[in-house]
Amino acid sequence: MVREDYHHEYERDTKSLVELIRERHKALLEHLNEAEQRGRRLKDFVIRPNNASMLSDPVRIKNLGEISDHLHSMLIYLSSAEKTQPNAGLDKAPLYSLLDEIKDPETLSPESAWELSGRAQVEHTRLGDATHLYILLKAELESNGNNKTTSNMNFLRADLENLLCAYEEGEFGKTSARRKEARSFLLDLQQARHHEYRRDRAKMRIRSKYLRFAGILLSVSLLVFCALYIAASSLGYLSILLPLLAVSSGATGSVLSRAYKLSRQPLLASDKTNGGNDPPLGIRQLLANRIFWVQLVIGGTVGLALFLVFSGGLISLPGVDDDVAQNPTIAAIVGFLAGFSEPFSLGTLDRVAGQVSNSD
Repeated sequence: MVREDYHHEYERDTKSLVELIRERHKALLEHLNEAEQRGRRLKDFVIRPNNASMLSDPVRIKNLGEISDHLHSMLIYLSSAEKTQPNAGLDKAPLYSLLDEIKDPETLSPESAWELSGRAQVEHTRLGDATHLYILLKAELESNGNNKTTSNMNFLRADLENLLCAYEEGEFGKTSARRKEARSFLLDLQQARHHEYRRDRAKMRIRSKYLRFAGILLSVSLLVFCALYIAASSLGYLSILLPLLAVSSGATGSVLSRAYKLSRQPLLASDKTNGGNDPPLGIRQLLANRIFWVQLVIGGTVGLALFLVFSGGLISLPGVDDDVAQNPTIAAIVGFLAGFSEPFSLGTLDRVAGQVSNSD
């Protein structure tokens, strides 16, 4: 009697859950259709540009589409009485929480859609039958075989092959233990991957923020550099303006060099940028780049130092007959190279230091 009451209660709970999933799935499809229509209407970008841009964001659309696919698959599992019984003891609180958060899809930001897509995948795995788990394991095995950049994946491949060998005639062995093991393995793998994706998104946002700041600094330093160069070329106050020109060009070169290196530095282990010679940046390494304004001081100091070296005749520029102290173009180039190229500036200063040591 108790078991029969539990069965009826489970059927009522499953029915209400199926109806809720169907409602959320329908709302998502309607929103995706509306978002596509808005992305084609010019007036939406004119009246509410920020909202229209968010709704038509391609990554957001992709993730909402994935959520819709996961909900549709969960509907199939829960609508079939044959497939709901194996999940009778499943804790549905996380699924209800997910459904509550996607109640109003038009309010979801691209970041929220990304997070909820990962959670929908996890819930799909929790509800999926043995065949679905087998397909996921096969996909993971193929992905593992194509991954040439990770050196510690052999143990994962062995676990995948072991679980796949247990699958036969639609089930993982004669008991539910192996199916639970496969499900637990996939859930841990998905959650670890979602954590990795979350970390990668944080690194991309940090780098984007610093590059925007570098762009502002570069614009300011370029304006100062151009003003000083025009003044030095036309007014003739070379003794005053040329050192300032070297400082401004050195600051410009230093900021540009740091911004270029940061934009080229890979963020992911699988990134082929720079031919894989540089290790991927971590969050703490990216946070160290937030003192971009220091590049102005460093570049300006090095630019002035090398200007004094060449204008004082300690070292001559090969192939250049003009005096650095009398030519704004040469002074600007020396300052810029000093700030932009660390090997050039350090090599030149080392040569000067060597000459001074030999003279002593």
